[in-house]
Amino acid sequence: MCFIILGALMVTFGKAFPILLIGQILIGCGVGADLPVSLATISETAPDGSRGKMLGFSDILWVVGILAAYGTGVAVSKGIGDAVLLSGQIMYGVLAIVCAVVLALRLTIPESEIWLKAHADRKAGIVTEASKVGIGDLFKNKEYALPFIALIIFYIGTNVPANTLGQFSTWVAMNVIHLEVWVSSLICMLVYPARALLDVVFMKYVDTDKRMPLFYMGAGPYLAGFLMFPIFGFNMVTFILTQLLYCMGAAFAFESILKVWMQECFPTLLRTTANGAIVFSSRLCCAAFGLFTASIISFNVKFAFILLALFCVIGFASAILVFRKRRYNTFEEDDAAAAAEAAEVVETKEA
Repeated sequence: MCFIILGALMVTFGKAFPILLIGQILIGCGVGADLPVSLATISETAPDGSRGKMLGFSDILWVVGILAAYGTGVAVSKGIGDAVLLSGQIMYGVLAIVCAVVLALRLTIPESEIWLKAHADRKAGIVTEASKVGIGDLFKNKEYALPFIALIIFYIGTNVPANTLGQFSTWVAMNVIHLEVWVSSLICMLVYPARALLDVVFMKYVDTDKRMPLFYMGAGPYLAGFLMFPIFGFNMVTFILTQLLYCMGAAFAFESILKVWMQECFPTLLRTTANGAIVFSSRLCCAAFGLFTASIISFNVKFAFILLALFCVIGFASAILVFRKRRYNTFEEDDAAAAAEAAEVVETKEA
């Protein structure tokens, strides 16, 4: 959190490229370190019947952040002119303030009992199976390896298209469809509330057996969104449909369900390790793909979106193969282990 605050302040007030670059690197490192821990903290403090709802609510807050960014773009570019610098300074300044508040609140949240016990054993020099966990354990145990690999493929497959849409939709709108920045930002701002509304539906049913039917309902529009341009051409209507279908699908078949799967598939002492590896793999691929995205779009913009659709197909296929017939819940394993350990302590005392 301190990295994010420092990086945001550097980007807000810095004007030289080296300062902006270092600030972005600090923000990236901070977000990468914090996101897996944040999600794990939510899931480990939530009761079983509400875990999915609480993780789903984080997606609504995600949408609020996106709307704030688009809203800033509309207000600044339309009201003041194309003031790109001011727009960025406002967004990163707000980020620094929000992170400072969140840091203060986070200091009041305790670690889970299982993590505290393993940490105490390590500090005391007690070597147990629980205290020796690492990323290699995700591959040694087939129960963890299959969902781990599937989630990496799923997140890469769905996030590369989403990241491309987020980073380059304004570029496509300006250079291919010839829309002004404020127009494309306003369109995105108007369609994103649909995702928030559907996130509420997701929250209602994610902890029930209707989870996978919702996932299938989301995968269709998500994929269709990236096929609008190749099939129907590049114009304002297809731009709106692309954004709308993506938002509708993302509520059920993107990061909202990913967050739930990432928490349920791995035990407490491996959860953030697995989450971090999954997020890292996806973000690294997004960054690598982003280096060539503009070139691919310039070469053949239809081919670029067909390629993104193919990424979606691979990602969805991976998730469907692993999760269509099984629902993981490692929290039950943790509870059983904790109960067994408590019983052992009682027996020892009685003896």
